Amino acid sequence: MKGTFLHNVLFSVAPVISREDVDTSPSVTVNDTSVLNCQVSGTPSPEVVWLRDGRLLDTGVRRNIRQLASARQLRIDRTAVTDGAVYRCLATNKAGQDHLDFHLSVHSELMLCRFTCLFC
Repeated sequence: MKGTFLHNVLFSVAPVISREDVDTSPSVTVNDTSVLNCQVSGTPSPEVVWLRDGRLLDTGVRRNIRQLASARQLRIDRTAVTDGAVYRCLATNKAGQDHLDFHLSVHSELMLCRFTCLFC
């Protein structure tokens, strides 16, 4: 019997987070905005969550922090010294997971002055 058979081949590819041109140690001044980008690929499309110092980030508690672009971007507005932390982008799908850590430093203007000015 002659016929055509169509086969759907489903495959999974573990998440991979791009590390190209990524600053993993950003430093900002108090009240500035910091944007952490997490460009991830994988099949099926990975779920992305953010952790702060090892704990799941609850953006409802920290109103100055928002997840954008399907959580592929973390935006921290009006940074405070207390926002300095290790932020982890964690991408997961059924084929595996990948993560990337960002070591965010937030400095007061006075601290920056101490390092950049001769007479403060």
